[in-house]
Amino acid sequence: MTKAIWDLCKTASFRLTGTRPPHSTYQLYVSWGWTARSTKIHQFFRGPICKKKGFVLLEAVLVLGLASLFLSTVGGLAYISVAGVAHAHQAELAAWAVNEGIDATRTLTFADLPFLSNGAIAFVNNRWQLSATGPQTIATGITRTITVAQVFRDTSCNVVTSGGTVDTDSKKITSVVTWLDNLGRSHTLTNNTLKTQWGNPQGSCFHPSMASNANIDISQGEWFGGKQLRTVFVSDTGSSPVTIDRVTFTWTNSKKIQQMFIGTTKVWSASGPGTPSNDQPSATQLNIQDFTLNPGQTFEINKTQFSGNMEDTTLTITFVFTDGTSLATPPFTPHD
Repeated sequence: MTKAIWDLCKTASFRLTGTRPPHSTYQLYVSWGWTARSTKIHQFFRGPICKKKGFVLLEAVLVLGLASLFLSTVGGLAYISVAGVAHAHQAELAAWAVNEGIDATRTLTFADLPFLSNGAIAFVNNRWQLSATGPQTIATGITRTITVAQVFRDTSCNVVTSGGTVDTDSKKITSVVTWLDNLGRSHTLTNNTLKTQWGNPQGSCFHPSMASNANIDISQGEWFGGKQLRTVFVSDTGSSPVTIDRVTFTWTNSKKIQQMFIGTTKVWSASGPGTPSNDQPSATQLNIQDFTLNPGQTFEINKTQFSGNMEDTTLTITFVFTDGTSLATPPFTPHD
């Protein structure tokens, strides 16, 4: 067989006949077109040019090619799958670590949280302890850093990121976890919270208001001699002192108020102390001589005297404290 025919076997388009030709048990027939430049020949040729041995070799090459393609595809998918599982595991571990950092600091008291920029938290002697040894390694390639920073608030006690004043009763705790995935990419997770010393606040933002610490008991109120309000009690039920700055009485007739005592102390009268002077009608705010109650103390609003008979009169009392908060009674009618 000539070299031209062998070249044809390599490049021609093949088809296997469905009948048994006379030249061999199985032969491959080809259709081909060829123009020889020197002889200008164009012919359509059909013949038994490639024997069974060459066809088997071609089959082996095709099988090896398909097998290689299949194995490379499966191998790529397997690599992607393994890489995805590894990345998901790292992300899950990082999420657990960043939340553990915050949860652990919640078990510590306000005093056990010093200001830190590179802290680490560990469970030692059956309790969590914070130290300045961060960042700490959580697992291969995963680190965690705990920071404790000052908090700044504006005049309305809102947290601000610039300006404001230091809130001595709050600390900002941040847990930061960083890691590299199997492709060398860097990732970061952050979680934060505020810690407040509610039990013993030192600043103004978290002190309980004076009004919330005070109580007015009107259940025993009575008119003594028809003109004096007695046996109404004011108490400090909180953990810090309260100071009464102003008082307003409102009632339902034309009589005027002349004086007011808290305990044995005259805090306002028409001739002083306090302002305004002279007898005053309903709903006048009385700027009394400041009166302070310490935690647990109770005093009677005693000898609050009016200019005429007040029997069967309904009234309310409103206290304004030196922190600007106020406390009012519901309308009530003292018994005679």
